[in-house]
Parts: sequence; C-alpha cells; structure tokens
Amino acid sequence: MSRRLKALALGSAVAVTAYLVAGTVLWWLREGLPERIAIHWGVRGTADRFIAPGEIAVELLWTLGVSLALGVLVTVLVPSSGAGSAVPAGLTAGTGTFMAVMVGGVIAVQAGGAEPSEAPVALVLLVGSLVGVSVGVLATRLVGPLPARPPATGVPPPSQRLPESDRTRTWRADLSLHPAWLLLVVLPLPAFVILGVAMSQWQLPVIASLLVAVPLVVMWRWRVVVDTSGLRIAPWVGWPSYHHPLDSIERAETRARVEALEFGGPGLRVTPGGTRLVQRAAPGLRVLLSDGTDLIIATDEANRAAVILNTLVAEDRG
Repeated sequence: MSRRLKALALGSAVAVTAYLVAGTVLWWLREGLPERIAIHWGVRGTADRFIAPGEIAVELLWTLGVSLALGVLVTVLVPSSGAGSAVPAGLTAGTGTFMAVMVGGVIAVQAGGAEPSEAPVALVLLVGSLVGVSVGVLATRLVGPLPARPPATGVPPPSQRLPESDRTRTWRADLSLHPAWLLLVVLPLPAFVILGVAMSQWQLPVIASLLVAVPLVVMWRWRVVVDTSGLRIAPWVGWPSYHHPLDSIERAETRARVEALEFGGPGLRVTPGGTRLVQRAAPGLRVLLSDGTDLIIATDEANRAAVILNTLVAEDRG
C-alpha cells in the first residue's frame, strides 16, 4: 500500500470512529431530545433548519460522507511522495472529527429541552476546531516517517565552495514575516464583530480571530541553521521542524529573487516539488535533494549560505 493510500485509510478510520462516538453519545441522550432539533442557525442567531430525532443517523451519515469524499479528492491531488503524501490522513481525520463534534455537539446541547437560541454554538465551534486540529495533526504523525532518501552522490564544484583559508562551517538566519501581514488579523476583525453581534454570539469574533492569529503567530519567525549536521529549519515554537542531513543534499545554488506570492503566500509551503520557506521577497537559497525535490528559502544571505553548505557537502563526500 502506498503512503498516501495508507494515510487515507488511517484518516477515514479516525473519521468513522469520531462519528461512531458522536452517534453513541446521541443514542444515550435520545430520551431527552426535543421533537424538533435545530441543526443550523442563520446570521441573526435564530435556528432555520430542523430535523426529527429519527433523522439524526441520516445527518451523521451524509456529513461523514462529505469528510470521506474530501479525503479521496485530496488523495488524488497530493503528490505520491514527500511530506504531502500524509496530508489525506490529517485532513480526513481532522475534518471528520470536527464535523462529528459540530453535528453531535449542537444536537447534544439541546437534550433536556434547551431552546435552540440558548445553544452555545460558538463554544461547540471552538471545541470542534481544537479537537479537529489536534486529531488531524496526530493522524498525520501516525502515518509514520518518510522513507529514507537515497544517498546523495553529487559533489559541488570548487568554484561554489569557500576558499581553503575560510574555515567557517556554520551559518544561521532568523527569518520573520513583514509586520504588514498582521493585517490578516486586523482587517477581518470588524466583519467578525458584526457577525457575532448579528448572531448574538459574542464568542464568534474571538474564536474567528484566534483561528487566524494562532497559525500566523506560530509561523511568524523561523530559524535556519547550516552546520556539519546539515540544514535545519524550525519556527520559534520548535514545531514543525525539518532536518536535511548532508548525505541527502546534492548541492546548493541561488536564485536572484523569490517572492512570497510565487508559492501562494508567506510562510512554509509543502509542494509536490519540495518545501518553500518565504517570509518576504529576497534572494533564494535552493537546496537540491537526493530524491529529486528541492528546498527553497528566501534570505538576503542566500549566496553565503549556499557556499557554506556546498563546502560542507563536498567535505562530507571526502
């Protein structure tokens, strides 16, 4: 079984398990559920879609089908190798868990005759988001490590290495986003507030802002290190981190300029061709790996980093 099919199978199993748990909880609560169960709320915070208790199973099944269909679609689109091949596990498991918590949660809070207007929809959204993201990350990790890359054999030419008199063997850089990217958090805030007021759910602007701000803060600053162990990159919180030992690197070269929008936006991007770390427009360090992929990092010291890395690679080859 290929890695991405294994990821899809694992993610699907987790999603189905999440729905079985949600269905079991609702079965226990069935006696306390009202005859008309609110399942969707409009922009004014009033319920606008209802189901009967006998339709709960259908509601769970079709939302589970959406999660599994999304996993199949992603499996077809993601690359067959590389870190992206574990995406179906995280996306299917995370989405399935999130939707199971959301559907099961909004039904469960109405047990005992609670009015739909009193249902803490925003709280269920927050819990579902946190649980879904956590389960998705765990599922991705459970897929297992990538297969080892074949040993690199390339030797960079002498013209791309340090002169013999230069004994520098370490290079470090801290790469931060431009402060202008904070607008991603600030600009949508009025819309979040208006939506929260319209739905009578004050928690919504807080939750929506956190969902945007937390990933941005985590990825705000990255450290890149080149030394005798190879090349390492990690955000300031320490995860996710990436390490490319010297025996997996063919050589390093530079690009005149790399733009963040060239790869879909700032931050870390995993593409079929390799990993890209672009915090702002700058010259690019391109590291060619032994499996045919590459790593591109935007840094003002791209040329210096490439020369030091090529020197270490050449010395590692003897």
